[in-house]
Amino acid sequence: MLEKIKKFIKDNSITLITFFVGVIIILAIYILKDVKPFGDKSLLQIDFFHQYAPFLGELQDKIKNGGNFLYNFNVGFGLPFFRNFANYLGSIFNVIILFFKKENILVSFSVIIGLKAVLSATTMSYFLTKKFKSKNKFFIPISLLYAFSAYMHAYYWNLMWLDSMIYLPIIILGIERMIDENKSLLYIAFLALALLSNYFTAYMVCLFSVIYFIVHLFIKTDKFNIKEIGKKSFKFIISSALAGGLTAFILVPQFLALQTTSATTDAWPDSQYYAFTLWEFFGNHFTGVGPTIFASDFTNAANISVGILPIALFLLFLINAKIKPKVKIGYSFIILFFAIGFFYAPLDFIWHAFHVPNDLPYRYTFIYAFVMIIISAYSLFYIKEHKIINVSVIFIFTTLLVLVLYLFKFENIDQKMIILNIVIISVSYILYLIGKNYPKVVKFTPYILILLISVECILVANKNWDVTQINDDFYYKYDEIQNTIDYIKENEKDDMVRFEKTWILTYNDPSWYDYYGQGMFTSVGYESMAKLNIRLGMPGNHINSYHYKDNTPIYDLLFNIRYYMGNFRDNKRYSEFYEENGMYTYKAKFDTNLMYHVYPSIMSWNHNLADPFMVQNEFIRTSTGVTDVLNYLEASNEEVIYSDNNNTISKLTVKNPGDTVYFYINSSIEFIIIGDTIYHTETDNFEYAYNVEDEYDIYHIDNIRENHIIPYNSYEEDFSVYVGYGHYSWGNPLIYYINNDAFYHAVNILNQNKINITDFKESHIYANVESDYSGTIFTSIPYDKGWRVYVNGEKKETFKIADALMAFNVDEGYNELELKFIPYGISYGFGISIISLGTLIILYKKRKI
Repeated sequence: MLEKIKKFIKDNSITLITFFVGVIIILAIYILKDVKPFGDKSLLQIDFFHQYAPFLGELQDKIKNGGNFLYNFNVGFGLPFFRNFANYLGSIFNVIILFFKKENILVSFSVIIGLKAVLSATTMSYFLTKKFKSKNKFFIPISLLYAFSAYMHAYYWNLMWLDSMIYLPIIILGIERMIDENKSLLYIAFLALALLSNYFTAYMVCLFSVIYFIVHLFIKTDKFNIKEIGKKSFKFIISSALAGGLTAFILVPQFLALQTTSATTDAWPDSQYYAFTLWEFFGNHFTGVGPTIFASDFTNAANISVGILPIALFLLFLINAKIKPKVKIGYSFIILFFAIGFFYAPLDFIWHAFHVPNDLPYRYTFIYAFVMIIISAYSLFYIKEHKIINVSVIFIFTTLLVLVLYLFKFENIDQKMIILNIVIISVSYILYLIGKNYPKVVKFTPYILILLISVECILVANKNWDVTQINDDFYYKYDEIQNTIDYIKENEKDDMVRFEKTWILTYNDPSWYDYYGQGMFTSVGYESMAKLNIRLGMPGNHINSYHYKDNTPIYDLLFNIRYYMGNFRDNKRYSEFYEENGMYTYKAKFDTNLMYHVYPSIMSWNHNLADPFMVQNEFIRTSTGVTDVLNYLEASNEEVIYSDNNNTISKLTVKNPGDTVYFYINSSIEFIIIGDTIYHTETDNFEYAYNVEDEYDIYHIDNIRENHIIPYNSYEEDFSVYVGYGHYSWGNPLIYYINNDAFYHAVNILNQNKINITDFKESHIYANVESDYSGTIFTSIPYDKGWRVYVNGEKKETFKIADALMAFNVDEGYNELELKFIPYGISYGFGISIISLGTLIILYKKRKI
């Protein structure tokens, strides 16, 4: 046993050293950036904060507490769990979260990201040792450059995209073995693993696999033999199909699910949507350039840097006589193909799975880095073949390139990084000269280069990783919210009621805090639900996100939101339910339900009106026949109190109806002052509000870039609001109040044929209803083809209400209802996977793979 361990260590010494050096690098980065457990910061930022972390927290809850893995009512009123799992949570490394408690889960994220970075370097070095059949120690530093390339510095927080960095070298090794040794099992296994981890980046790997297969076949084919080429190509096609087929059980339903999202509606681009110049493309290759993440960044050039050393090695690769022309042509073609893709939008569009990326451009540049490292490995492997004069010329030329960046003020790199580039290329050149002239000490040069590149990786990461989030901030009011949810469960007779908050920590708070809620931000969310929520007066982006703010009781009635935490709304329709540390939760005085028996006229609900109050009125009218629950309130007086050449402020006097008043502003308004708060729009042009003296006291400023309904309570008989406009715009806010009698009349009608939920599980619901008439069961469950509905044991057709919500018809009388969720297309996917697995086993036994 001991001998086997020694042999393993000896055979894999380069890979093992790479792993341990990678661990040291990531620990150094975490220490310098104060990342917990070495400091008080977390790696959360942007989508990691709002999406991945809440979803990982939810995954941990489900595994530890036995949650439902088919359907999830925590996200956006309801979403199949597999959608988020396939898109964000499929990595095998996420098992690490199970070794941490919820209060320390952010530390597990640091472990996962660090481990993925280290393993990316490890698999790269393993690939190089197998490709070149060499234990060349110079493979270690360039493997580190792959793992800590610009892609990692830009997207380290997109932890689900990092798995493909790990698997890519092994997948490509599998392609080489397929061509060289007629073995394809390695390729099939790791391509399938990549697809399960994250189908998006794995799709990019699949495209590259086709390119690499063609290039490697070109390199390895000495004599053109159409039969042999055909056999290898057929084997590649079959192997790729098997890898995809093995994962069809999740890819097929996910593909069908994507048709309901915004990601599949992009048109072919006719211009470069992330434009940059050749100068920026050139400059972004060097050590320490800033990352490109947003369209608003200094440059939109791709994250392609693997450091200055690979630039020099690429030039040496081109002039090295020992390297075959076919190899130079093949790998140069790949680099050129990528470069074209960066500049030619339709090709970039294809790389991104026929989608225009919303920021975070060029998400496939880890593959570019991979190819640059292969080229670097060729140069290092044959470095002895170079004459000193050749290497000296390349050294001088590369140094001059750095000076060009400095002299012409390339703004995406600072002076310290310019110096670092010169130090790295100079020390590398000196190490080459030592190795060339002092053979006795040549064995030490790889270790010095490893140290040099390790320092480079640490310094560049310390500069470019944006680590600012305090760990404890992610647990804001965590105990209070959990205690509130527990109190609701203890005192609520119904298993299915929704709870929400009028403020958010993340856009997926229901996932993070684990409650049935409204908030949603996910790329695989229903686009139709995002649009409907905008129409109903909620904030959102029209595409894949919306979150809860103060709205009208009609909204809460519609969506079964029986409890909310936040601002006091009104005492006619809500009462205080629970309080802890100043966090108040209110309960609706009216009954809410997941489903309502309504008039068939609900089919004509016009949800496309620009006025959210009218959309809500239309829901009540078409479902119950009650009209004018929300009534328009016209200002009793209007006067201009400030005007200059650019801006105007109007004062509106509003007569108090003795109830909550609801405001909604149109796009021409730049700000509105209600009570003690300025609500300003996306223009950010509201400073002139302060030109009005002694008219009001301002205590709060609320950014309403995502417009939403604003409720207001006043004890005054008349109260004033102030509206600011640009010089060329004009318009008053929509102002409404509720007719309370009409509202409760509608509530009573909705509950007249009350639906009783007798057994609730997220993917399987039993209920019954005594129907006075044949009508429609309207649900606040987002429409999905995976829902199957049975009425008295007979399957019923479901249909959409407002193009977003599920409904079905029932006859008069007593009806037993059953709603069951099975992901649409999963049976086809499982069938394909079973056939693929069977085929794989047969081919393996027959030694065909």
